[in-house]
Amino acid sequence: STTESDMRSRHDALPISTTGDVRGVVVAKGTGAPLAGGTVDVPGVGSTTTNDQGEFVFQGLPPGQIQVTLSREDLTSLGTQETIEVGHTLEARYDVELPPPPGSEAEEEQDDFEIVVQAPRLVKQVVSTEVSSEEARRVPGTQGDVLKVVQNLPGVARASAGSGEVVVWGAAPQDTRTYVGNVRIPMLYHFGGLRSVMHNDRVAGVELIPGGYGAAYGRGLGGLVLVKERDPALDRLHGSAQLDVLDASAAVTAPINDSVSFALTGRKSHIKELSETLSDQSFQQFFTLPNYYDSQGRLRFQLGKGESLELGGLVSGDQQTRTQPSSDPARRVSETRDLHFQRVDLTYHRQLDDGAQVEVTPWYGHDRASRVGNFGGVPTSTSTESNIAGFRAQWRGRVTESVNAITGFDFELVQSESFRNGSITSPPREG
Repeated sequence: STTESDMRSRHDALPISTTGDVRGVVVAKGTGAPLAGGTVDVPGVGSTTTNDQGEFVFQGLPPGQIQVTLSREDLTSLGTQETIEVGHTLEARYDVELPPPPGSEAEEEQDDFEIVVQAPRLVKQVVSTEVSSEEARRVPGTQGDVLKVVQNLPGVARASAGSGEVVVWGAAPQDTRTYVGNVRIPMLYHFGGLRSVMHNDRVAGVELIPGGYGAAYGRGLGGLVLVKERDPALDRLHGSAQLDVLDASAAVTAPINDSVSFALTGRKSHIKELSETLSDQSFQQFFTLPNYYDSQGRLRFQLGKGESLELGGLVSGDQQTRTQPSSDPARRVSETRDLHFQRVDLTYHRQLDDGAQVEVTPWYGHDRASRVGNFGGVPTSTSTESNIAGFRAQWRGRVTESVNAITGFDFELVQSESFRNGSITSPPREG
C-alpha cells in the first residue's frame, strides 16, 4: 500500500507518453566527417535534412519497427531498420562508405577490371538510450523500479537468476561502470536484483551507453550507466511511503526557504525476517533471500540565477546468506556475502551567460565487502575495505557557431586493504 502527503506528487500530473524519439548523426566511414545536406526519410512520418554536423532528429514516432532511408546527390539511397520503444530516445550513428571521387586512382582501378553497380555500405551503431523516470515506471517487468528498466535496454543481457549484475555487450559485470550524477558506485542493484540501490523518488532518468564512449568516462571496458538525480522540490512539501512484501520505504522533499531545499529517502527490506517464521528452511538450498537497506539525502543551495551548490550522500548495504543444513557436520554448507558502501559529494553547477555549463564535483566513498564460507571444514573468510576519493570537473559550451566543445578533468584515488583466512581450496573444486 502507498500513502502520500495531502499534496499530490508532481509525477501524477505528467501525461503518459505513447511514442519514442530518434536522434542520429550521419558521418563518412573512415574519416568521421559529418555528411551535411543528406535527406533522412521515415515512411509515414516524414523527412528531414542533416545539419552541418550531420545530425537529425525525429520526435513522436510510433513504437515498433521503422524504416530509415538516407539519400544525397552523391549517394545511392541506403535503408536500415530501427526499433522504437515508448518513452525511449534512441541515439544512433550511421557510418556511410562514400564512393571514390571522379578521376581518382580508386575509380580508375575499378574501371580497369570491371564495372560494378553496388550500393555503398552503411554501418549503424547505437550510441546511447535514455529513459525518463516517468516512462520507466510504466515498463512491464520492472515492478515500478525505475532503474530496473536498464535490463530491458538494447545490448544488456539478463543476469543469472538472483545475481542482479549488469552484463553489457558480453563484458564482465565489473567492467560496466555506474554513476549517480558524477559519483561512481560499485553496483546498480541490491543482491538478488529485486531492487535498485536508488529510491524511485530520487531518480529523474537513466541513460545507458553500451560502448564506445569517450574519455570522460574511460575507466570501464563494458557499458556505462548514468543515473540522473531529481532536484529537491522548490514549490512545496512532497512525501510518500510504501510497504510491500519485499521492503518498506519512505521519501520526503521540500523547500526550507526561497534558496534552500532538501530531499531524504530510506528503504529497508524485511522479506528475510518474514521467511524466518517458516518452520521449514530447506528452500535455502535452492535460492537465497535478500537483506538490504539504502538511503539518500540531498541539500541544495540556489546561489543565484543558473548557479547552485548541492551536498549529497548515499548509503547502501547488502547481506546474502546461503545455508544447506545437514545432520552430518562434514556436509553442512553455509556462505555469507556482505557489501556496504557510502558516498558523499559536493557539486557546484553554473550556467554561464553564453550558454556554457560548468560542473565541479569532489566526492569521497568507503566500500566494505566480505565473504565467509564454511563447506564442512575450516571456515574461509575474505574481506576488502576501500577508501575512494574522486574529483570530476567539466566545461561544456560553444567555441564557434559550428563547433561545440567538452573539456574536463577526472581523478580517482583508491586505497584498499584485503584480508583472507582459511583454506584457499574452499569450496573444493572437481574435475
